[in-house]
Amino acid sequence: MKRQLLLYIISVIVSLGLGATTYSVKEIPNVHLADSTRFVSNPDGILSADGEARINAALRRVHGQTSAEFVVVAVDELDEDIDEFATNLFRAWGLGKKDTNNGLLLLISKNDREMVFRTGGGMEGLLPDGLLGSIIRKEIAPRFRNGDFDGGVLAGVNSVNSILLDPAARQEIMSRYANDASDSDDDLGDNLFSFYIACCAIMALASLLMLAVALLNSRGKDRYAKYQALNKIYPAILFLSFIGLGMPLIALIPTMVLRKRMRRGPHPCTRCGTPMQLIDEQHDNDFLSRAQDLEEQIGSIDYDVWVCPNDGETEIIPYLQRSSAYKECPVCHARTYRVISDRILIKPTTSNEGLRQITSRCVNCGHEGHENHTIPREAEAPKIIILPGAIGGSNGDSGGPFGGGSFGGGFTAGGGARGGW
Repeated sequence: MKRQLLLYIISVIVSLGLGATTYSVKEIPNVHLADSTRFVSNPDGILSADGEARINAALRRVHGQTSAEFVVVAVDELDEDIDEFATNLFRAWGLGKKDTNNGLLLLISKNDREMVFRTGGGMEGLLPDGLLGSIIRKEIAPRFRNGDFDGGVLAGVNSVNSILLDPAARQEIMSRYANDASDSDDDLGDNLFSFYIACCAIMALASLLMLAVALLNSRGKDRYAKYQALNKIYPAILFLSFIGLGMPLIALIPTMVLRKRMRRGPHPCTRCGTPMQLIDEQHDNDFLSRAQDLEEQIGSIDYDVWVCPNDGETEIIPYLQRSSAYKECPVCHARTYRVISDRILIKPTTSNEGLRQITSRCVNCGHEGHENHTIPREAEAPKIIILPGAIGGSNGDSGGPFGGGSFGGGFTAGGGARGGW
């Protein structure tokens, strides 16, 4: 009687969890977050250090080759039914990549003598419930009954890995996301791309607005004024089209067509209304002055010469070349004046300003001009104060040898298998 009472007391103590930890989902250590090389959470030491190392190595291998996120959790006791616990833990950790849902959890509750496989949606075709149940019954449970937890877990992991590492299976579950790229990083990339697309659409609308404003402001003016208005906005719209995934082409194309029409389209004579003829580049010099001819030669201005075949009326229209280094000469007013030298007369110091002289010359009339400009004083070099103890490393702990990892935000519908020993 006393013997039976003693055994009863011992069983009650065990059932009350004396010496054992009962875990909630939030209390299970997610060791992969601290160390990306670890996939086994073993807080109660159910697995030996050597066994845990071998299991981690097997899980790292399948993670590296297939991107599957296979995790083993072994604890003494759980605070709820193991099936519900496994689903809640899987979802809380977000096992598996969010594009392929290739997560897998093996949860073991030692004192409950139960285990559960929980699969992500992308794993259910490769690891159906019946197959996982068979692995529990044939590979894991017999070893657990003999107290060989290391061997049982490793046998189960190897059985699963042999399926996942098949080339066809790897192709099915391989994710486009890098391993241990945080979900926030993936979302950031997606958000940035969406933001860029939105910016491109805004660029297209801005280009259309610029075109509309240019046409509105030049309404009622002559063709030359309209061309200049369009030519002013053309570089900006061209640049926006280049960086805006082509969306601003909706404004660029009509801008180009209108520019060409305003410059080379039908040109009626202002005197008689007869369509004028555009003189080609080889013969338009006959109608230009010496200075105008020189401007065309140096590329500062391109002249269009229109002649009326009816009354001989001539119209010469100048088109400035914005990329040219030549400016208007202050003496002859031809666009033939450019900088020929830029030299420092007095170097600046930290206490005094400097002086530079810019010399320009006109290739048409020969006028030479000089402009003097002050150069700001040089900034003094910053003083660096070295405090005692500022040089050298810290004596504090700098962390472990491995960086933290993350899971990919996968999801489970509750597939898997449950078994005991």
